[in-house]
Amino acid sequence: MWNIIATLLVLALVAGGSFEAYEQYGSGANTQSGQNLEMEVAQSIATMNSVYGGNADFSNLTNSSAYTDKIAPSSWTYASGSGFTLPEGGTARFAPTSVNGASTQNGYTLTLSNLKSSECSALGGYYTSSTVSVSVNGTAANNPSFGGGSATWPKNLASDCTAGGTNTIVFTQIGQ
Repeated sequence: MWNIIATLLVLALVAGGSFEAYEQYGSGANTQSGQNLEMEVAQSIATMNSVYGGNADFSNLTNSSAYTDKIAPSSWTYASGSGFTLPEGGTARFAPTSVNGASTQNGYTLTLSNLKSSECSALGGYYTSSTVSVSVNGTAANNPSFGGGSATWPKNLASDCTAGGTNTIVFTQIGQ
């Protein structure tokens, strides 16, 4: 009788340890995916600033030009007409926009859609000196340097990320 109980306890401990190892590995993989995407976004914004350096007119920016000008990281797969497919899953699109009421399209948006919660959380607090606003699932944080926002900028919007792969983040950047 005691042998059966001892065997069951040992099996329960082994199963619990295996589950914990799986949880830790899965969490690590999700964190890595989020960090990779953050580096890809940073690379994209830096390349955009380099390609359009000193030119405050993004009116000719399209997903096609972002592909041709190598603004998007090489790991992003270009899908003609619909933007880019990310290696982590999800999509990315570039578009010109007007910032601070300008009459020209002096900025651009980078929209990342269908992100997993771990990727959304990694990017929810990301910004650069040219970031005008960051929006996570419709909740925006605006940079006070560009006529909006508050003293709490940068606000980490990771708490606005939802479980699953349906998160959308929009970075609005101004030309430098």
